[in-house]
Amino acid sequence: MTELPPPAAGEVTVWWAELPDAGLGAAGELGEAGDPGSAGVLARYLDEATRARLRRMLRQEDRDRGVLAHSLARRVLAAVVGGEPQDVPLDVACAGCGSREHGKPHVRAGVPGAPEFNLTHSGRVVAVALAPAGLPVGVDVEARRAMDWAPLRRNVFGDDEWHATGAAADPERERFATWARKEAAVKASGHGLSLGLSGVRTRAGSSGWFATLPDGVGNVTGWDLDTTTEHVGAVGVFLGTAPGEAGPDPVVHRVRTLPDPE
Repeated sequence: MTELPPPAAGEVTVWWAELPDAGLGAAGELGEAGDPGSAGVLARYLDEATRARLRRMLRQEDRDRGVLAHSLARRVLAAVVGGEPQDVPLDVACAGCGSREHGKPHVRAGVPGAPEFNLTHSGRVVAVALAPAGLPVGVDVEARRAMDWAPLRRNVFGDDEWHATGAAADPERERFATWARKEAAVKASGHGLSLGLSGVRTRAGSSGWFATLPDGVGNVTGWDLDTTTEHVGAVGVFLGTAPGEAGPDPVVHRVRTLPDPE
């Protein structure tokens, strides 16, 4: 991947990739080179801790998604901050409890030009979102699939949202889209699912959507993402306690790219 400038003020960039029909092929020990595009080749862009975590996953499809998502994130970040992808220093932090042992990943403090970033994967799609330092970003994709919505109704939707999505032209798609917006919103704030999705309230804006987070955490502005017809996605930026209508309107660049290891 060529050198990239840091995101401009108010700009969000989304990179996304789709798994091949046959997956990534044999993963080996997630460190051995194989055919171009294989998990073994892509894994060379990962640090050892990530490779070890992916090795422990039982399902091949989960390992494939993890390898593709994390390798894409590290290649994009390295193109911005310099150095080798596997050497980009990453930490995690939870905005909810303050832990540094789990939570949202970020480039370690002190790295020049480090952007805010977030990653996601579902089904065959992985995505990485970048934003300027100081503009926390969250991204989520959801594969459209057969779903028993009854157990999720109270955990994800308010009554008004449930009825509104049910009245949409494509209720299934609208429910997945609402779910993705909420996930992107809580990921942008750094709290994740500790906030509870049913307490997140989303509404349409003039060119995107807005979300109000529970417990006075703040507001998020965001946009839906187009990837494949089998997936829905959303990206959002955390505005703090500023009103949802305030703040910059980030420009979202939707770039389809499958990493092409040399």
